[in-house]
Amino acid sequence: MIEISKVPIRAPQFESPGPNPNFKGAYPSQQKQFLSAVTTATGALQNIAHGLGAVPAGVLIVPVNTSAIAGTAGSAGSAGSAGSPGSAGSGETGGAGGAGGAGGQGGTGGTAGAWAATEGTHDATDVKVTVSAGATFKVLAWL
Repeated sequence: MIEISKVPIRAPQFESPGPNPNFKGAYPSQQKQFLSAVTTATGALQNIAHGLGAVPAGVLIVPVNTSAIAGTAGSAGSAGSAGSPGSAGSGETGGAGGAGGAGGQGGTGGTAGAWAATEGTHDATDVKVTVSAGATFKVLAWL
């Protein structure tokens, strides 16, 4: 009697840890990750607990709302120049009227609120960031 059975094909490229066994490729499900809740910045160094158990390999700080950050005011426009005087009349005719002054130059617009974030030295328990006061943000950290 002949017995037929399926034998799995061994594919060493899928079994080998490769040159970097800690690299998980593009599979987020195989990475340890942390995404914070929306946090309001104070402008000072803030510690955000991540619970990863090790120093994160990467940290991304994402702005959620920066409208609370004050922008700069625009500059005022310049004044127009004065008109030239009229010419003198001759004989019975009156003098010509003076020319009108040139219009002023418009002012420049203000700038929107600038947003800045600086990473501190992260540790195995906290992500350390300094973000512009008033902005809200989220932190994504991974191993």
